[in-house]
Amino acid sequence: MTCHPRSHHRSLCTLLLLLVLLALSAAAQAQQQNRLQRMKIAPHKGYTKIDLFFAAPPDYALSSTRDRVRLVVRETDAPLFRRFRSYSDPRVAGVFTSLRDGGVSVVIPVKGGGAVAQVVGGGDATLLSLVISTNKGGEAVQPDILPGREAILSGAAELVNAVGTSPRAALPFVPTDPKLLKKLLTADEVALFLAGEEMLYVGKGAEAVQVFTQFGQKPQAVRALAGFRLGEAYALQERNREALAAFREGIALAPGHLEQAPEMMQLYAEVLAKTGDQVQGKALLVRLIGEQAGTPYMAPLMNRLAEICERHGDTEQALAMYRTVAQHAEGTEAAGRALMKLADRELFKIQRGRYPLLQQRYQAIYAAPGGQALRDEALFKIALLPALYGPAAEALDSVATYDRRYPRGIFSTIVKKMHQQLLLPVYHELAQAKDDAGLVQLCQDHRDALALCLAERGFIERLSAAFEATGKRAEEIRFFSYLAERSWVGDNGPFLLARMVEDAFALGDVSLAESTARRFLTRFPNDARGYRLREQLAKLSFERGDLDEALSLLGFLKGKKPQPEFAESSYYFGKALAHAGDHKGAEGALGRFIQAAGTSPLLSDAYLAQATEREALKDPRGALAAYQQAEKITDGELNQQCLYKIGELYLLLGMPARAAESWEQAVRQGGSGSWVKLATISLQDLKWRLNLSKELR
Repeated sequence: MTCHPRSHHRSLCTLLLLLVLLALSAAAQAQQQNRLQRMKIAPHKGYTKIDLFFAAPPDYALSSTRDRVRLVVRETDAPLFRRFRSYSDPRVAGVFTSLRDGGVSVVIPVKGGGAVAQVVGGGDATLLSLVISTNKGGEAVQPDILPGREAILSGAAELVNAVGTSPRAALPFVPTDPKLLKKLLTADEVALFLAGEEMLYVGKGAEAVQVFTQFGQKPQAVRALAGFRLGEAYALQERNREALAAFREGIALAPGHLEQAPEMMQLYAEVLAKTGDQVQGKALLVRLIGEQAGTPYMAPLMNRLAEICERHGDTEQALAMYRTVAQHAEGTEAAGRALMKLADRELFKIQRGRYPLLQQRYQAIYAAPGGQALRDEALFKIALLPALYGPAAEALDSVATYDRRYPRGIFSTIVKKMHQQLLLPVYHELAQAKDDAGLVQLCQDHRDALALCLAERGFIERLSAAFEATGKRAEEIRFFSYLAERSWVGDNGPFLLARMVEDAFALGDVSLAESTARRFLTRFPNDARGYRLREQLAKLSFERGDLDEALSLLGFLKGKKPQPEFAESSYYFGKALAHAGDHKGAEGALGRFIQAAGTSPLLSDAYLAQATEREALKDPRGALAAYQQAEKITDGELNQQCLYKIGELYLLLGMPARAAESWEQAVRQGGSGSWVKLATISLQDLKWRLNLSKELR
């Protein structure tokens, strides 16, 4: 006799339903004999770890009392491991293995009371690691993450625990028959009701609530329909108590309607469980699973039931159902979700070196049939594992790849934070290795994730040194210009702009240097780096002949502010003060420049300018000294000018012989310059007057 395909499919679904019912009363029975092959015990600070190695993945149940932990592995045999009965450490007082009811019982007495036990996955399904700690000890078992990854663990664990199945029903949405609505409502009201259902269909719960609350004063039949839809809308927003009230109002007005709307029954069952009545909620879901036998919706409903069990502490029942879905609904999205739940049990418990094995499980989920949400979650966890357990460079590459592929979405915020956190250890590795080229490339490749690096003291200076060491000043300008406009640049803005000015000057791009310096002074007028930039701008203004602006920029040199960084700034300041008629200020500024000038090419002009200001201040001896210093370091017409002025001042001071010597020296140089001509005329005039004076005597 040949079995009809539909009959065969229904038989398989009936088997699945039976497995669900068995899981609700006890964990599913293993289908073949297993064996506990060996055992390993290792004490650690705060906990004891017991590794149990099986021939096949174990089907187990874990329970504990205040002073004892018991692990039961079904359909398994084992040696008695008598030597472990005498084992002792600060927490464990022996391990006792026995065979009973076709399985293995492992009992571990715990010292001091307050036993805490958990199973930690290691990526190998045949290895069961049991961790024993005590509340009294006050030390919890910590995930085996790499040092410095604590912030990633905290943020990721919170998000992973918060992300659950969509609050939308696993069953298809069925709109209300428009013919029924037309009998109860006006045409405009029918359109409004159907618009509310459309909002439900596309997931706009808040908008749907606004629609269906408008039917609260309608006849009983309409209020009932609106009440059920309102319950769905509240459930979509996870407003479960309001959803429960709306569902119950609908049930009171139309008791039989829920039986005709499977998707509403599912949501009502889940709302019941979420608001405390898990017994009735689970019962309704089991009934619904039976009604959906032979349809593609049975496996997703089983996953929903498993989530309810897990949420209320029935972990073993939940795991049994997930395993059932994964095995019997293979190749479906529901199986992928079940496999995800099973893998998640090990996500924060795996031993550090075994994370690639768990990563492979998530990769298999990502590659298998499934919706975008499931694939996105799997890809996120593929990136998360090395971020917690793997080398920094590998972890950064994995997270950055995810960030580029999915810049928006439910995991994007945490991924961007992980991206920033993983840049720090990679930066430290490159800085320690003095890999300047690698550091520059790292920052250019991850420029939008540098917030935490920029917050670290010394980072931006180290990066700038790397740009300089690699001869990439032009690239530094472009990169720092980009960073300077980011809101997360923190307190680094002044350094970035100041460094861009220096690079632009070094590259000969005076226009860019000037515009960036002015931009700096506008944004950071009180920053100490501004003094240097004012000096640099004053030089440009002076060279353009804009002495008024030079004076304004260098005004800080009048007070007790920092001394000029460039000696020439005192020269520009003195010349600008002279232009403004401040002879005393100009003479002082020029004097300060002369003291600090060294071999500056401006020194001779500074002496000449100083002499001029002293003349204006009626200080002929001071002016004479300045001209004499200038005469020593000048030649040509400037030297002739100095000799002529020295002669004038000697004459003014009543020393005509000295004046004549100075003018004669100028005349001996020869040439047709104006200063030689003036010296010749002055010398002739002096001799005439001296001769006349002798004759008169």
